[in-house]
Amino acid sequence: MTKRAGLTHIRDLLKHNPRLRRHLEWSDRERVLLDQVLTGLPAALRPHCCDVTLIHHSLTLFFDSSAWAMRARFLADDLVRTLQHEGVAKVIVRVRVATRAGREDPSRGGPGQVPRRECRAHRLSSRAVTLLQDAAAGMTDVALAHALRHLAESGGGGDQPS
Repeated sequence: MTKRAGLTHIRDLLKHNPRLRRHLEWSDRERVLLDQVLTGLPAALRPHCCDVTLIHHSLTLFFDSSAWAMRARFLADDLVRTLQHEGVAKVIVRVRVATRAGREDPSRGGPGQVPRRECRAHRLSSRAVTLLQDAAAGMTDVALAHALRHLAESGGGGDQPS
């Protein structure tokens, strides 16, 4: 049995429980909505849309930073028109900050709370890390220097320009 077939079998078993079946159906619907939202967003916004939830005709979009969320707010009316057939009457835009790259937040459970995609973790470029380390070396305030060094260490590893 392939891995895919095994997962399909588990899903079929879960469908026999009415409560679990309801959650699976909800999860499937949210995944479809996320795909529809991503299709309706400009290409630049798509990687920054982490999740969507639909509760009482209000579609909430989660973005990985306030800059992208602000841009998305201008598209809210267009998304409502596009997704009316799915029961969307209102679009709300929120920011969800990623805690760690590649991990989902286990505390976000239940309907309307389960993340579909990990928000993209922002990494600093090597140039930004060097600038932070240099700034820390020139600080007379020990606490500020420590904070800058910590930021440089925890934010490093990216290769995009800053």
